[in-house]
Amino acid sequence: MEGTHVGESLLLTVGLFGSSGCIGEALEIAIKRLPNVMLKAFGSARDSEIIDHYLKTKNFFDVVIYCSEISDKRVVNSLDRTYIGELGGYIDNVLKVGRKLIYLSSSDVYMASSGLLSEDSPVVADSFYSEVKLFMESKVLENGGIVLRLPTVIGCRNRSGGILAEIDSKIRKDAPNFQNASYLVDVILKQNLVSIICQMLYRDICGIYNCGGGFGGISIRDLVKVRKCHISGSVPPAFNITSIEDQAIGKVMDNRKIIQVLGFRFPITRAVEIFSELRGTLV
Repeated sequence: MEGTHVGESLLLTVGLFGSSGCIGEALEIAIKRLPNVMLKAFGSARDSEIIDHYLKTKNFFDVVIYCSEISDKRVVNSLDRTYIGELGGYIDNVLKVGRKLIYLSSSDVYMASSGLLSEDSPVVADSFYSEVKLFMESKVLENGGIVLRLPTVIGCRNRSGGILAEIDSKIRKDAPNFQNASYLVDVILKQNLVSIICQMLYRDICGIYNCGGGFGGISIRDLVKVRKCHISGSVPPAFNITSIEDQAIGKVMDNRKIIQVLGFRFPITRAVEIFSELRGTLV
């Protein structure tokens, strides 16, 4: 099995930067339930006094989780370039107070493909959002950290400017038509993502790891059908989400590398769970 497993019986100190967001809030709750873990959660990484305190006391964390960024892609893409410089300063500071850093990136950095995307698949900065993610990834990797590339996360209310928010907006306007309806979307349940991150705390590893849902993706066409059924109160139609459509493209990630690390503990996102969570995430 790849990587060394750090004993879960040893005391582990964890710093969580970004605990005010949807994923951060869930992580804070989950990590506090772990045995032999001492957690300190911060709303963001912007408070330099916090960093200065830990530098002066040399009270470093064993692991730092960094998810302290603007998650709304539309907002990020509207910002000027000073934003990327600010983030670079924040991540440099956070790297000083943690022996290992886990950074939550995005599958948006990949080029769309008709097959599964591995960690070595081509990346492209085709938006300011993806440029920011690649910039932050490079900072983390230079310092021996872990980069988790995430797909669409289901279980948060749709404030992140992603595909689910776009679908909801079009449905409300009674215009749910997409030119790329066959485009495949990789999704993961929030609780599955949190479980994976908690397990990664104990792994003595570094590098990039895909963190997809573990199935073949779901088309935008079928996502629209499910969302419309939830709004109307009808039962969503049955369809197969376990295989990639012929010739369909998307950003569906290959999880084999992270499964080598977590083994049977890797949670696969299933159709019935997707439908249940989508029902509760309408804006």
